[in-house]
Amino acid sequence: MKNIIFVIALILTGATCPAQETTSRLITDLPKIFLSPGLSFHLQSPEPISYVDISPGFLKGDLPLANLLRLRLDKDSCSQLSPGLIGSITAVGETFIAQYQIFLLDDADLSRACVEMEIGEQHMRPIERSDISLSSAQISSHARSLLSRRESRPLRSVSKNGISLSLNGIYTAADLVFLDLNITNQGSIPYEIDQLKFEIVDKKINKATSYQSIPLPILYSLYPLGSFQSSFRNIYVLKKATFPAFKQLLISLSETQLSGRTASLSIDYRQVLQADTF
Repeated sequence: MKNIIFVIALILTGATCPAQETTSRLITDLPKIFLSPGLSFHLQSPEPISYVDISPGFLKGDLPLANLLRLRLDKDSCSQLSPGLIGSITAVGETFIAQYQIFLLDDADLSRACVEMEIGEQHMRPIERSDISLSSAQISSHARSLLSRRESRPLRSVSKNGISLSLNGIYTAADLVFLDLNITNQGSIPYEIDQLKFEIVDKKINKATSYQSIPLPILYSLYPLGSFQSSFRNIYVLKKATFPAFKQLLISLSETQLSGRTASLSIDYRQVLQADTF
């Protein structure tokens, strides 16, 4: 009798349990894009697009800009296809994935063809990527907040050949280092930046040994390098790196003019360790 009651209880419990939610999506759930052969379609993304998947082989795509996907249907390849659903596309940004249905229109329905669309928030599904600690939007927001702060006494400064190079501050966020750098031109000739390099070098260079340096590429610059008359303040973002006490971070500046005015500023690793965090 107890066994019968137990079985009945299990049946009743199972009947009242909600169905398990699924994370899968059907192609019919995706927003639609209507294309016509011969017309280009542009998909704008709020973030750089790092991955694209296009299911139909007769649909060609490329990235003319980091945040712009261009699609085009080949007329000859589509001549044997019937109007309707022909496939899907997937675009992955830094923090989201977006997917769309692709519909083929016939020539009589050309007025419905899409030529441009922006990936809206309603089309985005969040995605976590282990290779990205901060999105471009987050990096830009941090950089602009630093630039909005009033300049204080620089951590390090050097002046040479009428050019001053000042480090206003060092800040860290996740695995990135933000450098607030100001360049001042004390001459009457505009200064046109040729190169601004960041590298890890030896503090003391022995002539008997070879000179070794490790370049650190600029991952993000709030403003592009160019020409300025008197002062140029900018935020540069580097990948966080560790280096021993006998090495230092060297910032080197050079110009394109024949005068070739240069300046170099060294930063001790201790200053990087003492950097403020967001």
